[in-house]
Amino acid sequence: MKKLQALLLLLSAFAVTNVYAAVPVGIDTAITTAQTDAATVSGYVIIALAGLVALRWMTRLVKGA
Repeated sequence: MKKLQALLLLLSAFAVTNVYAAVPVGIDTAITTAQTDAATVSGYVIIALAGLVALRWMTRLVKGA
């Protein structure tokens, strides 16, 4: 049983490794573009939500006055 535990411990030490492969330039560019597009869209969503909240506040002020 001790030998089996030692073998499993040894194998688990080799199982945790990082592998880095070369990524083609086209894929790297596509990922970068997608990240930029996602940031742009999320910015637009935040602006739209802020506009809706402001519109709601303004309608509450007009109804309350």
